[in-house]
Amino acid sequence: MTSRAGRPRRRVIARHWPLLVLAVIIAVLANGRFAGPLRLAYPMIALAIGAYLERRSTARYVSFVIWLWFLSPLVRRLADLHAGWQDPSVVLLAPYLVTALAVPPLLHGFLRDRRSALPPVAGVGIFALAALGVAVGIPTGMLGSPSTAALETMNWFLPLCFGWYIATRVDDVHRIEAAVATTFVNAATVAGLYGLYQFTRPPLWDINWMQRSGMTTIGSPEPFAVRVFSTMHSPGIVSAFLVIALVLWLARPRLTGVFGAGVAGITLLLSQVRSAWLGLIVAALFVFASLSAAQRVRMATLALIAVVLAGPLMFTPQMRELVATRVATMERLDDDESAVARWTGHRIALEFVAERPLGAGIGQTDAHMEQYISMRDSVIASTLVQFGLVGTVLYFVAVAGMLRLLWIYYRRAASIQGAALASAGLGLLATSWLSVVTAGPIGVCLWMVAGLAIADRETRRRAVAAPAQVRRPWRTWVIQRVPASTQVNWGVR
Repeated sequence: MTSRAGRPRRRVIARHWPLLVLAVIIAVLANGRFAGPLRLAYPMIALAIGAYLERRSTARYVSFVIWLWFLSPLVRRLADLHAGWQDPSVVLLAPYLVTALAVPPLLHGFLRDRRSALPPVAGVGIFALAALGVAVGIPTGMLGSPSTAALETMNWFLPLCFGWYIATRVDDVHRIEAAVATTFVNAATVAGLYGLYQFTRPPLWDINWMQRSGMTTIGSPEPFAVRVFSTMHSPGIVSAFLVIALVLWLARPRLTGVFGAGVAGITLLLSQVRSAWLGLIVAALFVFASLSAAQRVRMATLALIAVVLAGPLMFTPQMRELVATRVATMERLDDDESAVARWTGHRIALEFVAERPLGAGIGQTDAHMEQYISMRDSVIASTLVQFGLVGTVLYFVAVAGMLRLLWIYYRRAASIQGAALASAGLGLLATSWLSVVTAGPIGVCLWMVAGLAIADRETRRRAVAAPAQVRRPWRTWVIQRVPASTQVNWGVR
């Protein structure tokens, strides 16, 4: 006879076993065991779990995708330390393969019934427009460097497919929102704690990767000299993920989450990514504007508690000096070499597309522009060089459509976490001239929010069309007015 105490434990294991599998793999690799075989098996294990979850629960599948983007770079570094350096690493295929599982359902739905793949709601065309803009640069890119073009095609296309997939899951939109909120908050706590450990005592696998990768923008592999990248492979990517998590916490702050928010906030500061700081400020202002007076007081109080508790306990003199120096550069943009370089890089990108309207092709770059900014430093510069004038126009029409959808989602979302995700999306879009936020791991998050915006809009359209739902006041600021019974629990169902 099963005890009552055993039943909740078994339910927790049944719900979280994919994460337990990832945790076991990381623990085994950290001890240096079976690194070679696990490196090869990791993508296949992740793909099998992702395929199972996609068939059983869209919300759990989306959560697993986010966890893979969070943890796979750490798995790669562990494998490289114990099994030898590998570049490109087969481990990093895992998040791409599992994200690509969104493509077969889209194709199946399109072949079976075109309307199932193209929901009858305004806005879904942004994915097709963006994909068309990216496609313009593929032929030229393949002629220049097929391997690089193939990788960049995945970086730009898979986020679109993933967002499109979520847009078709109208019936699951609230469960997906809840799963995304829970996943980001939990993952940010893990990334925050690891980031503090990495800054104060860089582990051997991180030191090995910093020395081998040749990246000059992430500091030195020494205590208090690392520009924190946590479990991911660059400060820019981890900072964007942390921004989303912190915005979700600000929208619904809880005393039990103060510690996680504190460590995530410190790690965000230690990443030294000023564009992410700007994105968080913009998103936090959106959240603050949408709350009632009582909710604003609660948000400000708990945020202050997080700062007071985390600051003295975790801020060393080295941390304070590093962050203060970085913040000071934002007050003197005319003297900031990075800001001047970005301005020059954008000017060179415009000159490049004036001379070559078709662009250099996806995955290609301009050596002159790279002297000032890289292809990861701006959506504008990146699209101009890779997609040319026509591709850039198509892509930015889609981005403008996304901006409009996110604004509607923010104003009319049927849950608190929905409005918070919309705020985070708007905050990230505000930094598109400082970072490539629509491609790669950050792009997966941003287009995912766009997909949720479309699904939420379709849900409201159906509710208004249904006779029993005509009286519901959907056109309101729902964070203030939606009944508690309609708000979604933050747990993954």
